[in-house]
Amino acid sequence: MHVFLSLADDQLRVGEHYLLSSTGARQDETDADQDEASVDRRVTLKFTLPVGAQDIRVREKEDDENRFLIRDNSVLDTQPVILGTSTREVFLSYVLPYREGRKISRTFTLPVVSIALFLTGEGVADGVVLTGEQVSSAGLIQTQLGPALSYTAGPFSIGDAFDFALIPVSTAPLNDRRSMQEISIGLMALAIAGGIFYWLWRPSTVGPMPVAVRPLVEEIVRLDADFEAGQIERQLYRERRHTLKQQIRECLTDSPQALDPDD
Repeated sequence: MHVFLSLADDQLRVGEHYLLSSTGARQDETDADQDEASVDRRVTLKFTLPVGAQDIRVREKEDDENRFLIRDNSVLDTQPVILGTSTREVFLSYVLPYREGRKISRTFTLPVVSIALFLTGEGVADGVVLTGEQVSSAGLIQTQLGPALSYTAGPFSIGDAFDFALIPVSTAPLNDRRSMQEISIGLMALAIAGGIFYWLWRPSTVGPMPVAVRPLVEEIVRLDADFEAGQIERQLYRERRHTLKQQIRECLTDSPQALDPDD
């Protein structure tokens, strides 16, 4: 499981990426929560989200049509996990209001081998870190979106609770953090990191990335790199990043049809 946390404008956008497999004695299906689905749909998995989750989205592929149901604070999956070594993916996201010391609690309905967590965006620039009894820091990594703080947790059994919080600390600029070990993680989720910023924050009705948005996203990537290299002051960095994000939102609102045919 991979968790992406992106802090901006007093909102915390959370992306959860699951790789599901079944090596048990039978195919993974359940009658749980059948009252939450239509009579002709069998719910196989239920992802219960934190209290207060809003703007819940599920990333669907072409063959996933009508696979997922969103009910209140949950995402319901109607596709069974096939026995064997093959895997299938679930990528969902939601928004939580952010406040200092924000705590998040997750309870798992499936065994989880491990969790990799990544904190990106304004949280890194503001000196926000992730903490919890079950959380271990894995250092600072580089993504196409700039620096990200990485963490690991797990394993977890069915019914286990995973609690963590985001708290601000006094930190030096990124280029002066000698105690942070830069690491390289061979992680499939990072291969799609270039699109995570756009997918997490775009309006749910918008399709592929519009042509006008691409240079703005690329400018954010360059801005993050300049900040990491100590070439721009923190306040100017935050102001410029905020302006670019506002421009992206305006583009998505004004010209949702101006799509790049290569996307």
